[in-house]
Amino acid sequence: MGGFKSTSKNVFVCTLAVLWAAWSAVAHANEDANVPRFESIKWDRVNVRNGPGMDHSIKWVYLAPSYPVEVKQETDEWRLIEDVDGQQGWIYHQGLTDDRTLLVVGNGRDKLPVALREEPKLDASIVAAAQIGVIVSLKECKQQWCLAVVKDTSNDRSYQGWLHRSLVWGHYPD
Repeated sequence: MGGFKSTSKNVFVCTLAVLWAAWSAVAHANEDANVPRFESIKWDRVNVRNGPGMDHSIKWVYLAPSYPVEVKQETDEWRLIEDVDGQQGWIYHQGLTDDRTLLVVGNGRDKLPVALREEPKLDASIVAAAQIGVIVSLKECKQQWCLAVVKDTSNDRSYQGWLHRSLVWGHYPD
C-alpha cells in the first residue's frame, strides 16, 4: 500500500516548492532584464575581478572615475562589464553609477582632437575640441550625433556640443 497520501503537510510542501520555483524564475529573469547597458566607473579606484565575488582575484584596477563600461550580465551585487578594448571582468555594483559618459575614440586613423559642434551637423561651428581618450558627460543622442559636455581642466570651464557618434564609445545605435 505504497500509494501517495494526500495530507495537509504534503499539500503545503508542494505549494512551497511551486512558489519557490516561480519566484526563482522571476528573480533570475529580472537579473538580466536591463542588460546590456552602459554605466560608468563611480570612484577613483575600482577593482575588476575574475568572477562575481570578493574571493575572486583582481584582474585590474580602474583609476579613472566616470570611465564608461558596458554591463553585459548582472547578479544582485555584481556586474560583468566590458570596456572599449573588449576586456571583461566583474565589478561590485557599488563601484558603478548610471551617470552616462562617453569615451572619445576618434576615427581610428589618426590621433587628432574631435570637434564638439554647435549643432548636430558636420558644417556647424566648432565649440571646442576633445582629445582622444577624454571622457565626456552624455546629455542625449539623436540620430548620428550625441550632445555632450567636456570639462577643460586647464581653465576649469565646461563646453557643451555635438559629437558624431562614430567618434565616441559608450552608446548604442538608435
